Amino acid sequence: MLRAVIGIVVVATMVGVMMPARSVKAGSSDTNASPAAAAAEPWFAEDGSTAGGARASRSNDNVGSEVRLTRHGDGHFYADVEVNGTNVEFMIDTGATGIALTEEDARRAGVRLDDDQRSYVGEGAGGALTGQRVTLDQVRLGPRSSTSMSAVVIDGASTNLLGQTFLSQFGEVTVRGDVMTLR
Repeated sequence: MLRAVIGIVVVATMVGVMMPARSVKAGSSDTNASPAAAAAEPWFAEDGSTAGGARASRSNDNVGSEVRLTRHGDGHFYADVEVNGTNVEFMIDTGATGIALTEEDARRAGVRLDDDQRSYVGEGAGGALTGQRVTLDQVRLGPRSSTSMSAVVIDGASTNLLGQTFLSQFGEVTVRGDVMTLR
């Protein structure tokens, strides 16, 4: 049962990454394709690198109770998220159910990984994905914070994904032009 749930989370994450950016209001089924949305790149290539290469540095623009993110050159939105007190860069993925981390960033954030707990977690563009389910003590983005968050650490992944298990903390996620606002 646990493997099935992990598989569904990973598959949903992979599908979400392949979708163009869009505007979504929490609790609403109304979505609009962003006119500035670029074609999404694969989550990670077989060699573990992202197709877009290096990212320019940027920071979150926190205004009161909202976070504003500027679209990156690769068409995606990225945020600096605090995981267990460590700053970690995530791609915002409104189509993903859960949180996915790279091994490197999970270790930097103090997440204990156990080689004996690695297992098949789903299918990706390059085939079978392995990794392990973990619990993050705390996840914080702007004014929102959550404790004991479930996540998956994917073997060989090079991009962290922040999905709905955390994004649902915000009442509204909108995209206007090249700006995503989380309220």
